[in-house]
Amino acid sequence: MQSWRDRTSANGGIVPDNIGLTGKIGEYMDGKWWGGYYGWRWPHGGSVLLSAITIAGTNGKLLTGEDSMMDLARSQIDLLWSLRQQSGGEIQVPYRHTDSGWADYRLASPELAIQLWNVSQSSADLDRILRLSNQDQWDRQPPPRGNGKSPNAGWFRFVQGHFPDYPEKILHASYREVCRALESIRQDSKEAIYTQHWIHRDPVICAALTQLTIGGSYPIYHGGLLHTLVRYYDFNQQQPGLPEDVAALIDGIDNNKFRLHLVNLSPLHSRRLVIQAGMFGEHKFSEVSITSPDVWQSIQSKWLQILLLPGNRVETSY
Repeated sequence: MQSWRDRTSANGGIVPDNIGLTGKIGEYMDGKWWGGYYGWRWPHGGSVLLSAITIAGTNGKLLTGEDSMMDLARSQIDLLWSLRQQSGGEIQVPYRHTDSGWADYRLASPELAIQLWNVSQSSADLDRILRLSNQDQWDRQPPPRGNGKSPNAGWFRFVQGHFPDYPEKILHASYREVCRALESIRQDSKEAIYTQHWIHRDPVICAALTQLTIGGSYPIYHGGLLHTLVRYYDFNQQQPGLPEDVAALIDGIDNNKFRLHLVNLSPLHSRRLVIQAGMFGEHKFSEVSITSPDVWQSIQSKWLQILLLPGNRVETSY
């Protein structure tokens, strides 16, 4: 990370997309910091570059615990924001840089800022999301896809208390997409020559369960890890995942606290589960409130064991 911070600093605060073997920026591009493959001039624009440094930053935070690992990604989001324009009531930012300068202005996306906030829970990262325009349109996001590209804006609105119908809508959309992909496979008669043939026929749709049950944004397509609030273990079966008959929903995230609902759908059997703080155990529960939001108990642990009686439900806050 430090080497790319240094290169960005040497390039006036803009991450370059090409470096020569000697370490010189634009060494084989006539001195231009743009123009490399999947770089600023590429049709995808800076979104690919920013995805890469967001992944690096969030993974770096996981490994070191240092929030500053995400500063490079923040700086590039803020850089594009500083170049914003108003057009038709929308706030647009440039996605590409060509020989003529900044270009390809489009509606500013909240997705990478959501990834940063999901890991940091900081007010500054939250502000990077809330400053964007047209937030009500995030409630009409495209359906999830099995190719790994599933938006998180609707989920963000839900856990912030603005989109109460999101769980039902995303589960319906996910089911429809599974059916569409399976039907596409059944009707497929072509030889599977290349990966793009299958990438739009993938019926494994995980975004809704990731967002709703373990409380985290769906990972970035290009290699992001699963950064979530919790992870579950079936105590009796001694295996990861929710126990049989148990449903979970995280419906609120605010100021380093979140609310989790657990339901045992079995009318006959109790279910015991262990809740881990963070997908990788990187967090710690400091206190928990069970059923009553006004009574908190200190626990100071990475794990919490809960027994759900038959047909019972429990609301917990952390």
